[in-house]
Amino acid sequence: MLHIDFRQIQMDEEIRSFVRIEYVGEPQGLKKGGIRTIVTDQAEVKCMPQSLPESISIDVSSLEVGDAARNFAETEGSVAGGGCR
Repeated sequence: MLHIDFRQIQMDEEIRSFVRIEYVGEPQGLKKGGIRTIVTDQAEVKCMPQSLPESISIDVSSLEVGDAARNFAETEGSVAGGGCR
């Protein structure tokens, strides 16, 4: 680790933060000879501090060759990915 920033937050105001993505399951396409390419292991979320998830789990077990996990389901109390408010 090269750098850490500490900041004061207000518990009644939304914050933006990056959260680790956990990919769960073995994609169907992998079983058929495809390869798994992980582009990112984190997503930006905007939520109340007390709702900040430790991680976001994405089930990739149904993905076939050529499929991608792009739009993550909203976790309760937060908005994940590029669709942040």
